[in-house]
Amino acid sequence: MSASAAQPTSSAEGQEEKDKSLLLRESDAAPERPLDIERLRRCIIEFVHENFLEVVFWQMQTANKDFDEMLGVQAVVLLNKMDEKERGVLLMELVTIVHEASLQWRQEYERVVDAILYYAHAAGVLSINMCVEGLALTADFTLRTIMDPQKWTFIEENIPLMDYKGVRSLFKCLIYQQFNSIPAQLSPEQRRQLLPAERILLKILDPDLNVIPPIFTLTELSRGILKRAYMFPRLAHRLSELIMYFRAVAELSYVIGSHRAPYLPYKAELRAPQTYLLYTVIRQPRGKEVLSGLLRQVTHGRTQWDEILSVLISETMAEVQKLPEEVEIPRYQWENLMSIIMYGITQKHINLSRLLSLLSNVLVKTGYRRARDEVMWIMLQIAGTFQPHLQKEQVEEMARLYNLLFSDDVVWTGASDHPSQLVRFLAAACMWNILDGSEGLPPPSECLATQIEFVRSNTGPPDEAMQAVLDNAFRHESPISRNVHAIFQQRLDGQPTDDPHILPYGRAANNKLDAFDMQFLDALTLRAKINLLISTCFVSLHKVDRLPSPACVETCARILTSIEFDYGLTNFIAILNRSITAALSPAPADGLNHKDQCYMLLDLLCYRLPSIPMNFRAAMSHSHDPTPAGLRLCMTIHSAMAQQHVASNHGLYSAMEHTLMRQWAWNLLPDTISLAHLFVDNAFGNTLLNLNSWLVYNPMDNSRAGRLVICPEIVRMLLITMMRAMKIMGIESDPELMRINQVYTWAPSQVC
Repeated sequence: MSASAAQPTSSAEGQEEKDKSLLLRESDAAPERPLDIERLRRCIIEFVHENFLEVVFWQMQTANKDFDEMLGVQAVVLLNKMDEKERGVLLMELVTIVHEASLQWRQEYERVVDAILYYAHAAGVLSINMCVEGLALTADFTLRTIMDPQKWTFIEENIPLMDYKGVRSLFKCLIYQQFNSIPAQLSPEQRRQLLPAERILLKILDPDLNVIPPIFTLTELSRGILKRAYMFPRLAHRLSELIMYFRAVAELSYVIGSHRAPYLPYKAELRAPQTYLLYTVIRQPRGKEVLSGLLRQVTHGRTQWDEILSVLISETMAEVQKLPEEVEIPRYQWENLMSIIMYGITQKHINLSRLLSLLSNVLVKTGYRRARDEVMWIMLQIAGTFQPHLQKEQVEEMARLYNLLFSDDVVWTGASDHPSQLVRFLAAACMWNILDGSEGLPPPSECLATQIEFVRSNTGPPDEAMQAVLDNAFRHESPISRNVHAIFQQRLDGQPTDDPHILPYGRAANNKLDAFDMQFLDALTLRAKINLLISTCFVSLHKVDRLPSPACVETCARILTSIEFDYGLTNFIAILNRSITAALSPAPADGLNHKDQCYMLLDLLCYRLPSIPMNFRAAMSHSHDPTPAGLRLCMTIHSAMAQQHVASNHGLYSAMEHTLMRQWAWNLLPDTISLAHLFVDNAFGNTLLNLNSWLVYNPMDNSRAGRLVICPEIVRMLLITMMRAMKIMGIESDPELMRINQVYTWAPSQVC
């Protein structure tokens, strides 16, 4: 300790007696503490008071006027004898010394205690977690004394060295214990003093920095009430953003977690219809693809699809309303909305009459009109796809929505060779033409009647834009639609007398190279796309004299990637299954080699349609066919690979292997489990897996019957992928899988 001055005066003696009485009173009032902690506490108190007198009256004997080296050594010796729990007790005692000090002495106590914490951490006896937490707790957030900026610089620099427990404790003590002490009114200088602490909280909350998983910060936020944190705009924005956007992730984690109850802050809401979660998922790109695995039975009421979609449509119209007039309307979100609505109607999640009624009521109040062509384009999609099933009330609501959006006369101002603009401008006319004769359809307005007459009177050879309009406006059995599709067939196949296009290895194909561009295909409704796919593209795939043209194959791929699985790929897989079956028989002498066609279709599936998820779950398949299309294809391929005609054809065999690899490696987790169980259960697994051998089945060697039909590395991939999916989904392993894992000899992988 610092030495007292020699020959004290009488006033100094009085001050000494006063300090002794102060120490005595504090000692009497203090709770029972361990002897070592009490000794350190007394040393700190004596040092602060003695040091203060020396600063005022006498020359200091130590180089550091805020800290005595011997005081730090004493703290280090004491901490060195303690375990982690005892160090925590000592840390709280040091913090208590600072907070119990009077306003006159508080800043001096804070400086001394902070210096002890720095010294102990530098000596290696106090962890960075405890050091930082202690420094944060000694700060005066009541702002009656000036904050030390060097302290916050030290804390910010050392956050990367802390583990998540330390960061969580720091966040908790700042956001509740300290920030709740901030005065309700702040001066500019006080606001400046708090900036470093605010910056540290923003750093902890920043998801890009990943200082701590958001689940921990959100859990702490859900445990208490923030009194002062929302006084700071940046901090308030970050907290609100975390609560808003992490909420759906927390609910989603619960839903896919095998209905177990991990600790999440929104347990009560998980028993509700989860409207906010549904809204968040639907508005995401390709959010519909996760809905089938996310939705479950709701026992206390329906899900609010109608309300959510009416809000999403109005929100999208509001964003379009803000765009400058010369800027073209972005169509991605409208395509996403159309896909969601078609899915919801098909799965009976949407009450169409109620959705249209809610949307009309919203548009009456908002007055959004600029994106009205996009809204009518969605109505045309609904009318074209579900026309036989539309009821009178639904037709009336669609007509009411049109009359609301088009209360004035409209004039075409675009180019007639721009398909996507023209079909949207004439969407209402096409819808009226399709619904002509339906119960509840009112007479069209004068302007709309003119547009309908324009569509019906277009009997000459149409250009590309009008081809799309006519295909959208007339059903496929009408003469006009048949004429349009004859033009499409000519564009994809050409004339029978045309010279063939020679592919590699001398294969002959139809001589058409230019596929339909995506702008034209996007101008077709879902019904028109399906009609083009089935009645034109698939017809070309069935021809036996030549392979389909490159234009036909590319058009087929573009359509399949732009429509839903059940609308397009199920039919394609049916054709592929028939082609695989035909490839097992010898090729006719004067016809197309079916192996070539099968190879082409497999190649198309693997490399032109890689982003389309297969359908492996029976619950998602059509009611008349309980076996999902993906499973049927895999079973057909596996059976074909065991046949001599396929096993001896290296190219076709490799294409089938690639197809199986693609299905096993690129699927959603539930689909992966469904597919893998098909090959490992007792009913079917013995034809794929022989648990006593890794040898590849050779169809020319009958002695090896029953062994592996495909490459062992692919089997390894299947099993590892399945185990990974079961681990993530929390599904218990069945005994058959455990037996495979025990019996199989896992040879070293040969895959680089």
